[in-house]
Amino acid sequence: MTRIVEGRSYHCGAIARRLRAGQRTPEAHRHLRMMFASSRECRAWIDDDGELLALGGVIATLASSRGAIWLAVSEEATKRRVAFVREAWRQLGICTAGLNEIDAVVLHGDGAALRFARKFGFEPNTEAADYDSIVADGFTPMLLRRGA
Repeated sequence: MTRIVEGRSYHCGAIARRLRAGQRTPEAHRHLRMMFASSRECRAWIDDDGELLALGGVIATLASSRGAIWLAVSEEATKRRVAFVREAWRQLGICTAGLNEIDAVVLHGDGAALRFARKFGFEPNTEAADYDSIVADGFTPMLLRRGA
């Protein structure tokens, strides 16, 4: 059994040490801290042993109809695929309620993350909103549009 809790700043360092090989970069901790600080909402997925499995958030103002989501996934979470996908669907619906357009970013060359984003309806987008102050080079912008 796992649980979802409010994300805390110390989760950034914890997940940076547990990231999947495709997401692990020397700048990962710094990027996670920047995204965490910019998020209106952040959630952590924790197992019964207290191990952090994933950390994600939504970057948007409360009045905005467009926002960006981010997700950092541990190697351990990839071993629980069904539970992870089910919880990700649930959290996507909760965290992005009220948003008509949702941007996401995927590391270049991270095929698993790209497939995951496409499974949720995201498509590559060259017209993504300007999140340059938050997201670094080396990412592919993705967009999910919902019916207004």
